Amino acid sequence: MFALKSVFSHRVVMLCLTALLATLAFLGNVFSISLFSGIHLIFGSVFVFIAVAYLGGLPTFLVAIAGGLYTWMLWDHPYAMVVVGTEAVFVYWLNRRKGKSLLLADGLFWLIIGVPMVILFYSQALALSLEASALVALKQGINGIFNVVIAALILFLLDLARHRMSPVYLTSGQIKNILFQAMLALTIVAGTVPVILYGSMERQNRENLLVAQLSGHLNHFVANFSVFRESESDFLADFLLQKYPGNGLALAILDESGTVLASQGDPWIRSGNTKPGSTLTEGLRLIEPDRNLSTMQSWREGRYEMTQTVGGTSPRTFIVQTPALPVVKEMEEKSLLFLILLGGLLLLSILVSLALSKLLTIPLWRLSTALNSATNGIIITGIDGRVEWINQGFAHISGYRLADLRGKKPGHILQGERTDPQTVARIRQALGERRAFDEEIFNYGKDGQGYWVRINCEPLYSEDGVLQGSMAFQTNITEQKDIADLERFGSKALEKIAGNDALEDIYINIIASLEAVIAARCVVEFDAMETEADLYVPRTCFINTDKGSIKPLCHGKSTPVPIIDSEKRSLGVLKVFWAEEPKLSAKNIAIFEKASWLIAIATERFWSDRKLHESASVFRYANEGIFITGADFSILDVNAAFTKITGYGKGEAVGQSPKQLYSSGQNGVLTPQALQALDEVGEWQSDLDITNKHGNSVIVRQSISAIRGERGEIRRYVFLLNDITEVKEYQKQLESMAKYDALTELPNRVLLGDRLTQAMRLAERNNERLALLFIDLDGFKQVNDTLGHGVGDDLLKKITWRVAQELRGSDTFSRFGGDEFVVVLPEIGKMERAESVVSRILLAIAEKVTLAEKEIFITASIGVTFYPQSETLDADQLLRQADQAMYVAKQKGRNQFQYFDTENDKAVRSC
Repeated sequence: MFALKSVFSHRVVMLCLTALLATLAFLGNVFSISLFSGIHLIFGSVFVFIAVAYLGGLPTFLVAIAGGLYTWMLWDHPYAMVVVGTEAVFVYWLNRRKGKSLLLADGLFWLIIGVPMVILFYSQALALSLEASALVALKQGINGIFNVVIAALILFLLDLARHRMSPVYLTSGQIKNILFQAMLALTIVAGTVPVILYGSMERQNRENLLVAQLSGHLNHFVANFSVFRESESDFLADFLLQKYPGNGLALAILDESGTVLASQGDPWIRSGNTKPGSTLTEGLRLIEPDRNLSTMQSWREGRYEMTQTVGGTSPRTFIVQTPALPVVKEMEEKSLLFLILLGGLLLLSILVSLALSKLLTIPLWRLSTALNSATNGIIITGIDGRVEWINQGFAHISGYRLADLRGKKPGHILQGERTDPQTVARIRQALGERRAFDEEIFNYGKDGQGYWVRINCEPLYSEDGVLQGSMAFQTNITEQKDIADLERFGSKALEKIAGNDALEDIYINIIASLEAVIAARCVVEFDAMETEADLYVPRTCFINTDKGSIKPLCHGKSTPVPIIDSEKRSLGVLKVFWAEEPKLSAKNIAIFEKASWLIAIATERFWSDRKLHESASVFRYANEGIFITGADFSILDVNAAFTKITGYGKGEAVGQSPKQLYSSGQNGVLTPQALQALDEVGEWQSDLDITNKHGNSVIVRQSISAIRGERGEIRRYVFLLNDITEVKEYQKQLESMAKYDALTELPNRVLLGDRLTQAMRLAERNNERLALLFIDLDGFKQVNDTLGHGVGDDLLKKITWRVAQELRGSDTFSRFGGDEFVVVLPEIGKMERAESVVSRILLAIAEKVTLAEKEIFITASIGVTFYPQSETLDADQLLRQADQAMYVAKQKGRNQFQYFDTENDKAVRSC
């Protein structure tokens, strides 16, 4: 309903505006200004051009037709109306459809269509001479250009009145247009007035000359009558016999009743065929035919007349007439010259005004371009706080154009629900006190999206020190705010993680923080079986979105965010449920990822603490060391576990400070951070590597709690020392046992597999060759059986040391099992280099070894293969190739090496 009313009201306004402009176009053609003999300016097309700017094509055409109706009634032909209608259509098409200026559009019309059309109509349809038709066409073209200039000035004033332009801050293009219109108007007026005066003077001179000629004939005529005054009949007889000069001169004598007594040359005596004569100057009158003719045609067919009355009781009127055609032809020639001069002056005025306006606005254009190129927003308001100008940077930030904001207060448009009222109040106070301010505020763009800006506003004064308004520079700091929000997000959760809070509380804090940032509900969903069985997460942390009261919420659109731990295991999913369409902005995605990371960190911390406690229970049986201090940290009491850990008994410890009893080489016992935490939250925990009384290094986990009195003052500190040395050592042993051989301390099969795979990938990437050596000791079982396993182990250590001396730091030497070893030689290059290394290894192993007072000689068989090969292989396949080559070497007699035959292997596999 509202839309229908809006459309209806718009149509009514357009109809009223069309009717108004049509009426003004009609009246504009009624009003005219005479420029020269028979040349008049009419102003109906001014309102046609205004219709072009404000109305559609059809209303513009109707306005043009309404203005042309008067010319039809005035001149009794429709041709001028046809020209005006064509002009309206052409100018509308160029201006509204092609974006050309009114001046250019109308100039092109008269140059291409208008002048030829007028000449054709007037010369063919109205039978005017070609010269007269060209004169009319030139006059109408110049009249049209004049009217365009007037219309442009009116449109400029209308734009100012409708606030489509700011009267204070204009763009360089607007100023250029104003300068152009003003200079063009001044130039036209300054140049046209002398030309018009010259034209009037020319006509006056011609009429004065005509008066002199006709007065001579009239005076001669009257003088002869005076001579024959006593005998009027003789005078009339003599008058009829005389031959007066030709050139169309007509003479007549009338009595007091107006009856013609005598005449020569067929004079026009006032009758139904003539219009009343119009007095021009000094008794000269112009008599025109009483027919519907144009002004020019009536003048061409008219006559000039002078009269004089003589006598008393029986007065006689003497009339002298001459055709106007010779005068008209002479004046047409001068009018054509006049219009050409006026047209040239108009063209020169346009060119000069265009050049000067462009030249004068170049500095302003450069300044305007610089301001609009700035990425920061600039907004200028008047003393009433309403917008007068914005740059392109502000439009880019907010989405609003100058037309959207001009005349309005920025706060009414840009501020919204999340805008801080206190910030708004401070800004209003600063503006009211007319002082500068620097604030950060949350605004809303035209698309409804919010953004942060930093506003630096300064009062704006005129050259004479009068306050004109304010100028504000705005910087979009949304990205910086997003980064800060991301950094702040989860800080409380990190504090809870560091403080070993309950896992449920940490999860709840993360979810609450996440929901405070985004307009959605969030849920953490774990795999219950895996979590309960392996990860020790309490059942209270399980949330199943398929059951329970949360199920109705989960029917909407959701965004799943995987929760991945440091070992790349999936722990579960963080689900984000949207009430509306999902908003997956870069900021939201970053927050989701951080929330997922925090959940994973909290869960892993829970696991590590739980596992550390269990490890301590297995490898350590001592109780925690506990001691109590006063507010000044002097020891009041200790337990036995403290003595066992530090070496100090109770008598030695009481009265001392913990710093005096044990020290830490890495972190202080009581660091500034610890003191601050104890003062603020009453708790602190840290792991310390301390040196006890006996000089031994002990790793302890130190937990401190502050005991406060009734008034909140700290009265005691309770220290707990957990000896986690064995746990740490055990962890190191576990890591070593998992990857290294216990006897030789060489990498075992597991670590060998990782390094070999990595070396193979590196060889492929760098297009390099690696060699793989599989070493088996010949006769090692006999040594073990005859001399015992202890000697066998010592022999393996000795051989390990010898082989290692022949290898580079980048090579991998691994004990594969028993008396088998594997060597990885990356970047080996040519086969000869591999052969050199293998030969040295064989010599090193074959050297005599003395163990248990016995000389032992032992050799090795080595299989060698290379990578990459023509076929794709994995690490296990490459090891099998080297193993096969080693067995071939054993079969050939031992104490030698053998290359793996890839071609023969292909042949065997193809059989």
